[in-house]
Amino acid sequence: MSLDGELFEIQIAVLPDCFGIIPKLHHLLGDAWAYVLISTQFNMLLSDQIPETHSFAEYVELDKTYRTSKKYIRDLEFFKRNIAAFDEPVYLCE
Repeated sequence: MSLDGELFEIQIAVLPDCFGIIPKLHHLLGDAWAYVLISTQFNMLLSDQIPETHSFAEYVELDKTYRTSKKYIRDLEFFKRNIAAFDEPVYLCE
C-alpha cells in the first residue's frame, strides 16, 4: 500500500510475520519530529487506536501556546543547565 503526495510517499510493507513503514519525505517535512509522528501514529493504528491529528496551522498554535507556558520556561532552563557541560559552543535561538 502506498500513500503519496507532492512532498511525501509512505510505503506500508506487509510481511507474513510483521508490518513496517518506509517513509520518504521532502527535506522540508522530514525532520526527526516528523518521523516520530509517523511512527507513533502507525503504531497506534496497529493497536486499534485512533491517533490524534492536527493541521499544520493547529501545530503552529500549539507551539505558540507551549512557548508562552511555564513548561516551556522549565524546559528551556533544563536545557541551558545541561548544555553547559558540553565543550563546543552552542547557540540558542530564542
